Amino acid sequence: MADGHRNENTGSAQVVAQVGTLTGDMHLHLPRRQAEPRNQVPNPTSHYTNNERQLSEISAALLRPSDEGQVPAIAVIVGPPGSGKSATGYRWVFAHSNTFPDGVFYAPLGSGPDGAGAPGAESEALRQFLIRVGFEPREIPDSLASRSAWFREWSAGKRVAVVIDDAVRAAQVRHLLPGVGRSAVLVTSVGDLSGLRATDQVTFVEITPLEPESARELLRRIAGAPLVDAEPAAVEELIGLCQGSALALSVAAVLLVGRGERPVAPLVARLSREGRLVRGLSRDPELSVDVVFDAAADRLSPAEHGCYLAFGQHQGDGDISLEALAAGLDADPEDVEAHLDRLVAAKLVTRTGEERYGANRLVREHARRRAELHEGRSAEARRIRDRLASYYRIAAVRCGHAMNPRRGWLERFWPGLTSGGAHVEKAQALQWLEAERRTLRAVIDDDHREGRVETCVLAIALWPLYEHSKDFADLEETSHYAERLAEHRELPLVRTLALVQRGFAPLGRQEYAAAAELFAQARKLCTDHGDLELTATTIESQALAARGLGQVVRARELFEENLELARKSGNQQRVGVARMHLGSVAPASEAVLHLEEALAWFEKGDAVNTAKTRMWLGMRLGELGTAEAAGVALHRALDTMLELRRHTDVAQIRLGLAELALAAGDRDEARAQQREAQALYRSQGWSSQAEQVEARLAGPEA
Repeated sequence: MADGHRNENTGSAQVVAQVGTLTGDMHLHLPRRQAEPRNQVPNPTSHYTNNERQLSEISAALLRPSDEGQVPAIAVIVGPPGSGKSATGYRWVFAHSNTFPDGVFYAPLGSGPDGAGAPGAESEALRQFLIRVGFEPREIPDSLASRSAWFREWSAGKRVAVVIDDAVRAAQVRHLLPGVGRSAVLVTSVGDLSGLRATDQVTFVEITPLEPESARELLRRIAGAPLVDAEPAAVEELIGLCQGSALALSVAAVLLVGRGERPVAPLVARLSREGRLVRGLSRDPELSVDVVFDAAADRLSPAEHGCYLAFGQHQGDGDISLEALAAGLDADPEDVEAHLDRLVAAKLVTRTGEERYGANRLVREHARRRAELHEGRSAEARRIRDRLASYYRIAAVRCGHAMNPRRGWLERFWPGLTSGGAHVEKAQALQWLEAERRTLRAVIDDDHREGRVETCVLAIALWPLYEHSKDFADLEETSHYAERLAEHRELPLVRTLALVQRGFAPLGRQEYAAAAELFAQARKLCTDHGDLELTATTIESQALAARGLGQVVRARELFEENLELARKSGNQQRVGVARMHLGSVAPASEAVLHLEEALAWFEKGDAVNTAKTRMWLGMRLGELGTAEAAGVALHRALDTMLELRRHTDVAQIRLGLAELALAAGDRDEARAQQREAQALYRSQGWSSQAEQVEARLAGPEA
């Protein structure tokens, strides 16, 4: 120490202590021998692909300027199981090991049966650290706290890197931190380490799924470009199945190599089958999707594990609401939400919206397979699946009824089914049905495979959704399921209604002859059993098909017959609908009377039929030359249908407005309305209607 330069140290020393007033003993823990800690981090894979962004973020977090603070910098790599977190960490250390001349330390924490990491893993890692720097095994203290203190003391003022693999809790990381100095800590996370933010300087770096081109490059590096490039379509499908998982892609590439000269497509077809993906990617325990996801699931508490199993039992491949999960688990939603937070932190599931969660196919299949391979879990999983299905059935019936409470068929066939439960507003019901559309279809598919009568219940309950969305494919298939099951169960009236619903799919596609054939079958079946209201429904449906075929006289006769039966039934709603339909084909002056009577009934609370009736009233008034009244009716109908988001009805009304404009000689307005209608038809996938409008736009009258 030179005079006048207190606090300045020259020369070299193992440990330097600056002390003001000291009372008692002072202990400095130094190794008895000098050692050169080597880099014990595993070598990176030679096939590492496209995480350059993450590597840059790690460098920005850990390679700090020399004048920056003396607290060790921490970077935490997060991502789903099999995403390549460890590979990214190894790659970064391999590229920057020379930056840390005092040593690169590696702590593989692993996983224990209690979900908290291998017992004593961090303590054993610290023991190995201390041995590597020169301490004798016999002199290393037993307690975790003492070992942690010794490592901090040794590393203070040095520049070291510590790589911590599979950390579950923030406390594990804190025990392994080096002392003050320009050191770096790189952590791969398998748990929620957000608690580190409270006490430490930390950067979180997320590993995201590989983009398709990067996934293809990884396959090329392992399996070879000739094999991968020979069947681009099959490889594209394989990449989609692997969902950007580096592990799944690596296993798939190894499978491709093992097939030799055989085509890729058969392998992809086999993996594509339901329940085959994870099994096919888990045959080798050394490189297995099952093993990696098992390790992640083993870290979960029993309650969290039950929540994980629910994603495997959830019907279909859509996301799931907190409400549905709570119903499936028969648990309090707040508790379930806490479990979901843990699954989200472990990157096993993702939040897809407010109180909605999703899991990719790898997770869903693994969760399902995990249940199947364990007898106790299998029984639990079955209960979860049954409760989930029950939740969706009950909610679908409630929401379908809320959308169209006057329809009445569910209550007619299964008395008491629509009673009870909280009131649901129509808009709320539609929102729920649209959000759960994919899952509801999967529930119907399951019920159909099992031959459950609930197939019929759901097919009828979901009519308002299909009628609103014009989803003719689902309408046709689910109604066909219901029709066949009703025939098997000897439920002729249910079968009749299912046939009618099925006929509305080709009717909506303007395949009027096919619709007429199904409606004729329904009428014959219903007539044989003498049900007045259902017979009226089949006749009304036949009339709609006849109208579509241009058989105006036949349509009018059928609509008149339908009105007569509606009057006999005493059902005023049915009478109103019958008058509305008759008003679409009767002579204009007579039609207006029917439509005005129907309107008087619908205005009491049926917004959709009110707007439909105004649409027809506007068109028929236009035929009578009362353009102003026709315009008022059509514009009022348009406002309602826009509000209700009934796009195809909006398009039809715009075509009616175009006809009015043409009659008034306003070609520009007519073309504007026709273009709006054409755009709506195209947006809804109604190509034939769009082509018809295109023909009108190109015609001389336009």
